[in-house]
Amino acid sequence: MRKILAILGAITLLALLAGLGYWIYQSRSAVDLPDDFVYQRQHPEVIKAVLDPGTRDLTILLTDEVDNIQALGANTVYVYVDYSYQDGQFLYTQLGGAETDQAGIEQEHIQNIQLAKQQGFAVHLTLAFGGGQNTSFGVPLEKLLADIGAADLKWAAIGEQYQVETYAPSSEIDFQIFREYYGADWNNRADFAKAVQISNEYHDDVLPKVREVFSGKVIYQAGLWSSESGSKGYDIFGIGVNSVGREVSNFRELVVEIFGFAQINAKRQGGDWMVTELWIPVYERSPSGPGRGPALKTSSGVLYPEIQDDLYRIVFEEYQKITGQKPVGLGFTAYLGSTSGVKNTPAEAVIADFFNSQ
Repeated sequence: MRKILAILGAITLLALLAGLGYWIYQSRSAVDLPDDFVYQRQHPEVIKAVLDPGTRDLTILLTDEVDNIQALGANTVYVYVDYSYQDGQFLYTQLGGAETDQAGIEQEHIQNIQLAKQQGFAVHLTLAFGGGQNTSFGVPLEKLLADIGAADLKWAAIGEQYQVETYAPSSEIDFQIFREYYGADWNNRADFAKAVQISNEYHDDVLPKVREVFSGKVIYQAGLWSSESGSKGYDIFGIGVNSVGREVSNFRELVVEIFGFAQINAKRQGGDWMVTELWIPVYERSPSGPGRGPALKTSSGVLYPEIQDDLYRIVFEEYQKITGQKPVGLGFTAYLGSTSGVKNTPAEAVIADFFNSQ
């Protein structure tokens, strides 16, 4: 009898702990938002943005961590709506897999837009694809373009409803097309150029439709490094910078080249430019799910966590040296992320110094 009571007691304790964990999660994700808040656009002079892709990480960023990112100098947060395919269905995805509660994940994105605005941040709303892990689409290109077109217009209308400041329809779709339909063969420049061209043509087509429902600034957010990217009429050309495979000694040269591409493309578009995603990953993804794996190393064996702050510093130095068309902002990934997060690292202070000097 004592053994049975002990077992029942243990089960009860586990149930209580599980309930407590669920309550903590709910208290973070189901934020109580006022109904009478008036949504207005407030475009910052310089965009200083934080991108933490997962909906749950972003909710934590805007609640538990809000004081920290304000001290960092950030004035903008990204709401990153990610899609991918599962068995031919175009679905919201997170952490590499389709969410079972599709309506719930959509509501989480909307709630994060509301929360960010109510916390005083500008919002950059962006659509992305691949489930965060570049999962295969497995559908013809024509179907992809039709599906992303519908999604782009849907979220343009949502962005307008909440007076989102900037919007990037189908961000980095050039890279996704190159990866999915051309095998990401970096030595095949003809296929690389085709992917850029398809992206440009898609953006040429979707921009007038987006303008009909969205009156904020629209960003062409590129994923490939090319001097031929962009679409006339976009307000801002956005380009990413990442340190994958680079040493400190050869990273600066790459950054200068990327910034040169951005200025050329922005001039062709007739608008401004910015760094839409500065990504300095320092850990591998965990093979067993969320969380971090081992530290990444450069080809010479240097651990990336030891040089993350140096890589950030190089980007900021080159950003501030620009004498031609100056950028209008920069967003980095990520504050909390398990593979590239900067919280409580030397890179956090480097970012704070940069953002607070702008």
